[in-house]
Amino acid sequence: MLGATAQVQATKAQEAPMPDADDTRTDEQHAPEPEVADEPEAGLPEPDVEAPEPAPVLEAHALGLHLRTGWVFRHVTVTAYPAEAIEIVGSGGTGRSMLLLALVGRARHTVGELAVLGHPVPTGRTGSRAARAVRRRTAVAQVGPPIELEGQQRVREANAERRRWDHVHRREEVRTLTYDEAADLVGLTVGPDERIEELATVDRTLLAVALALTAPHEVLVVDDVDLGLSQDEHRRVADALTEVAATGVVVVSAASRPSGAERARVLEMPIHEAVHAAAEAREAR
Repeated sequence: MLGATAQVQATKAQEAPMPDADDTRTDEQHAPEPEVADEPEAGLPEPDVEAPEPAPVLEAHALGLHLRTGWVFRHVTVTAYPAEAIEIVGSGGTGRSMLLLALVGRARHTVGELAVLGHPVPTGRTGSRAARAVRRRTAVAQVGPPIELEGQQRVREANAERRRWDHVHRREEVRTLTYDEAADLVGLTVGPDERIEELATVDRTLLAVALALTAPHEVLVVDDVDLGLSQDEHRRVADALTEVAATGVVVVSAASRPSGAERARVLEMPIHEAVHAAAEAREAR
């Protein structure tokens, strides 16, 4: 019986089909391959990813300064982002100079809202902590006569005095430019031993800007950029200021007329009627 059983098993083994060569793969080899996502065709642009909008460096809303003699400026609203150059245009007596100083924490405002470099600056208080923080990170090139170059000085003397005035050596954590870097940026070529009073007016203005850039200057303000200049010279200064803005700085300048610079945004100074105490007294009689 055992012999018959072995014979039957042998017969069945002979009748069983031989496995194909492919059937010798393991179960893992038989598993379906994972699906692969289709790759984008070569040459097709990748979908745009919107970058977050930068935060404004400077925000002023309905800003104004009122003194006992009347309004110095009022109804000023402006928002500035990094790398912007803004030209405030208005005639003399419209409060341009005081507005520039207020925007960098060096003069007060009595109405409206102001925030600079993330610091909300309260009304009527240039001595507030926020105003002091703003002053440490901003620069004033010229707002005459309080802030202007002395004609008797030589260029190197003005540079040394400006750095002492701004305490640049005490703020090593803040990025500033050397005088040579700043002069190159604004296109100024004057020697260190030249007297300021002997410079052309356009060069004196550019020198004031270059010296301000040696101090912390995330916001830079410049007054009277067209004073004593021809239209071409005014445009040269304005183009230099747009180059400064292109480094990421907010530049706010003031003039009596637009410069025509392509990359500058013009803000017309709001016209207001000055209300003076003397005039009020006469009307009350």
